[in-house]
Amino acid sequence: DSKVLRVLRAHVQGPQLIRTDGCLGRGGVRCLRLRSDHKVLLSAGADGTVIAWDITSGDIRDKHQILGTVTLRTPTQSTSAPHIRSLDCFQDSNTFIAGTHRCDIWEVDDTPEIIIYGHNADVYGLATSPVSTRLFATACDSDRVAVWDADARRMLG
Repeated sequence: DSKVLRVLRAHVQGPQLIRTDGCLGRGGVRCLRLRSDHKVLLSAGADGTVIAWDITSGDIRDKHQILGTVTLRTPTQSTSAPHIRSLDCFQDSNTFIAGTHRCDIWEVDDTPEIIIYGHNADVYGLATSPVSTRLFATACDSDRVAVWDADARRMLG
């Protein structure tokens, strides 16, 4: 017996874009990731913002459960924030990584920054290693999968 328990507006609409099916869309929530402590849910969207939700009660009732937000912006960025396409968390860490429509990979901690320029298409898939706190893999629209070292800021192999 599946049913929707609650619907909340979490992210504002992003800029108008052409979806893969050719239709126009505005984005919204693009990805979700549960932190390893199972107490915080991250949502990310086309608005370039990541929201950390407190889910210790087992439910999300309203925006009072927001623990914090981060909007990805470079110091010289005069245009809108990048659309976040993928998201994952490093094991037992507050640091997470996000892939964008600008082909960038961001490391988000106290000082969010682009750590990898290397894809030539939107980064739609991102997965951190369960055994190494610095390795992650990405997949993008150009049919490319890569494994990266976050400390060295380079592709492996």
